[in-house]
Amino acid sequence: MTPATWRATVMRFGRFLVVGCINTAFGYAAFWLALRLGASLLITSISAATAGVIFNFFTTGGLVFRDLGRDRVLPFIAVYVVIIAVNTFGLIAMGHAGIRPELGQIILLPALAITSFALQLMFVFRSR
Repeated sequence: MTPATWRATVMRFGRFLVVGCINTAFGYAAFWLALRLGASLLITSISAATAGVIFNFFTTGGLVFRDLGRDRVLPFIAVYVVIIAVNTFGLIAMGHAGIRPELGQIILLPALAITSFALQLMFVFRSR
């Protein structure tokens, strides 16, 4: 990797982290709103996750990778499924080790962010 490529990747990862904070706030707001509107917990979770993934595609694709091609949508969703699965199994494993989910999520967050960025770079937003 050339110094210029390395610098571009680091800058892109910085944008990814900032956009991740925005995406998290949006996802929580969608969750909160659905609850306040009286939706069941199941409907709230599904609707917030769906709205979050759609919003995240536009912010991550547009602001981080500068690519909103329709051919990127399914791989983007697939990466989210993988990250959610890894997160869930990680939390379960930590629970078996006596670590509460609140702390487990904090512990997992850096690895999940790096893994999500790497998967999106390799499988979703790779050069055409």
